[in-house]
Amino acid sequence: VIILIYIYITFFITSILIIIIVYIDIYIYIVILNIFLIFIIIIIVVIIIFIKKIGFCDALTHRFLCRLEFFKLDVHFIFQVFFKFLLNFYLFIENLLFFLMVMKRIFIH
Repeated sequence: VIILIYIYITFFITSILIIIIVYIDIYIYIVILNIFLIFIIIIIVVIIIFIKKIGFCDALTHRFLCRLEFFKLDVHFIFQVFFKFLLNFYLFIENLLFFLMVMKRIFIH
């Protein structure tokens, strides 16, 4: 299920990329993509800090959150897996942008 969601999101974003690259220059979109990546990394860091704070399991959160299996997992492992997933996705989009830029230069000029 996760792989299908990943493939769907990838095709959705690449279709948007193709439309943007046709009408907007490639360098503007690379700047937008880098800003988007920084924004996602900030969100991930905030989520990890929140998970670490909950993971201490004080008296208030012990009943509800510490019984969940997710919070018993290693936070660093979750961060590494998610960050590798994000990095691979980002590199895929960068390679696709380069390919589309080359194809645009070939067919337009």
